[in-house]
Amino acid sequence: MSAFIWPLLFLKPDVPLEDPSWKASDQLEFGSAFLYKNRISAETMLFLGRCVMIFLTLCRGLALAVWTRRRFGAPAAPGALAAGCEGDQRGALRLRGEQPGRSEVKPRSP
Repeated sequence: MSAFIWPLLFLKPDVPLEDPSWKASDQLEFGSAFLYKNRISAETMLFLGRCVMIFLTLCRGLALAVWTRRRFGAPAAPGALAAGCEGDQRGALRLRGEQPGRSEVKPRSP
């Protein structure tokens, strides 16, 4: 079970099992029906899922900083935390189809 669905367990959204996309095993259509044709707004469900991701990232950053501080001393902890955050940034860029460290510069029109 994905960690992002934990908030949905408390919201108890409607699962449209009578939708034709469920019977046809069409994941995209069923996901769209679940998200946008629910009594709970899509914004609420997406926001709570993002909050889980933020919380898990903060926990990982804190654990990394504490471990680094114990292992290498206080001055090394912020550097390790920054290096860990840089990896997340690169992954986010790849998901958007961009190359890390490269900016797209468009040539000027004459």
